[in-house]
Amino acid sequence: MADDLVRHGLDPSARTELISDFVDAETTIASLRPQAKGSADVRLAQARALNNAVAERRRLHQRLFAGAKRLEEPLPQVEEVVEQIAATDQSDADEAWRDALWPAREGGRTPLDQTEIERRFGRPSWAALLHPTRASQAKDDLELEAIFRRRPSLAKSIGRRAA
Repeated sequence: MADDLVRHGLDPSARTELISDFVDAETTIASLRPQAKGSADVRLAQARALNNAVAERRRLHQRLFAGAKRLEEPLPQVEEVVEQIAATDQSDADEAWRDALWPAREGGRTPLDQTEIERRFGRPSWAALLHPTRASQAKDDLELEAIFRRRPSLAKSIGRRAA
């Protein structure tokens, strides 16, 4: 049962009592399977007990898989996000705009004229306007991702898919 929870991305350590109850219900069901021996009254009582045990197992199964704490994937490192940002089509445009908008930043190139940048790349992206470097953009992106993982409703409210 714990393996099933892990396979579905749920934390089994938070459900140990329910897992124990589920195993007990399974044992009860196995012992109550109808047998050909006994009078009609005994078989009828066994059938009722079996039905109750199956219903209880079903309720436990629902509780095990509903609302359990999900196992979290670790957030990527800042360097990985920087590489992802650099691999986008917008990267060259953002770097050109960053050079023009953030001239005092470290590692910046000599900026082109803003009209030349706009002619080549169009208007600046919000990423270039808000972040002087790819690393600061990656750091903020990771912070937002952590918030969205804790509160998926926030991501939905702004139209972003939560992780």
